[in-house]
Amino acid sequence: MTLLFAAPFRINFMKTFSITLGKPFGIPTTIHWTFWILIIWIIYANASQGQGRAEILWYILFVFSIFACVVLHELGHAIAARRYGIQTRSITILPIGGVASLEKIPEDPKQELVVAVAGPLVNVVIATGLWLFLSATGKLSLGMESLEEVTHINGSNFFIALLSVNLLLVLFNLIPAFPMDGGRMFRALLAFKMSRVKATEWAVNVGTFFAVLFVFWGFSNNPFLIFIALFIFLSAQSELNHVRTESFLHGYKVGDILMQDYTILQSTDPLKHAVEVLLNGQEERFLVANEQTIIGTLSKTNIIKGLTDQGEEVLIGKVMNPELVWLTTEDSLQHAQEMMMQKGANILPVGTQQMLDGVVDIDNLNEFLLIRKATSHKKSMIGDQA
Repeated sequence: MTLLFAAPFRINFMKTFSITLGKPFGIPTTIHWTFWILIIWIIYANASQGQGRAEILWYILFVFSIFACVVLHELGHAIAARRYGIQTRSITILPIGGVASLEKIPEDPKQELVVAVAGPLVNVVIATGLWLFLSATGKLSLGMESLEEVTHINGSNFFIALLSVNLLLVLFNLIPAFPMDGGRMFRALLAFKMSRVKATEWAVNVGTFFAVLFVFWGFSNNPFLIFIALFIFLSAQSELNHVRTESFLHGYKVGDILMQDYTILQSTDPLKHAVEVLLNGQEERFLVANEQTIIGTLSKTNIIKGLTDQGEEVLIGKVMNPELVWLTTEDSLQHAQEMMMQKGANILPVGTQQMLDGVVDIDNLNEFLLIRKATSHKKSMIGDQA
């Protein structure tokens, strides 16, 4: 199984013991530490059935070959997304499949459809290549016979089993369980006829139905399906919330929520000065300047970490976040939100180094969202009463 995620959902938990496979097409690709639980389980299950070392090694090689196909599948998504100017942050291999973390999911339903189809299409190409190889070597019919005992992977049925798995990956990913590939295709097709929010709600409802089926199926057959179901449900709800949030921000610009009452700290001041400003007001995030030039930002988290690690006499410039993302008053609020999520920045300067117009911070944006949601809810209630 493979999943496709955007900014609102990330795989950040416990990266320790994860192995980096490299950067194909410039995309960091890693095997998550939980993947090794699957390998340990395979060794235990096969050993408990009395299989020898050679048989276990064949099975492990087979599992790694499957996940190599999964990596290629995810690269298919990533390359298709790059065609539309969307980069992929990373590809992560988990016991339940692969995750391609895109900067964002295309809003254009045609583009989303292309990106979603690209993954399964890679598995079709792999399966076709294996079929041609087996046909050319005369092992296709032999492989079909040996496939009956597929629990014992060996040299005679290895490639026919891999062919079968790729076909199963295609079929499984076509299940309309959002945010799996089939669910994204389903959402994209719905979005041709209705709003993106409504299409996502429909796709999430259908995906939740399949997640429940996976749970029941998992209890009676394969426990891994339970984890897949949980992953589907949580990630689908996360993306639904994200899409709804985007709809509330649609049509509004940074200038609509621009803050012009803010504090600029000097990089040469000691950190204890930032502590005083923090305690004497309501601000928790600040711009940092070197005289008149904005060079970074400082958050409450930076202040606490700086105090813990270096003490209150350390210069603010030593503990600030030097990465700046500038906005203009004409930028959309959706773009501002994306920048905050992508860069992990909770305060963004608006304007230029020559003319600072103001700032936008995460609390500012969240308050605007709460107001928009409340206003929309009130309008909805009035519409229902009418």
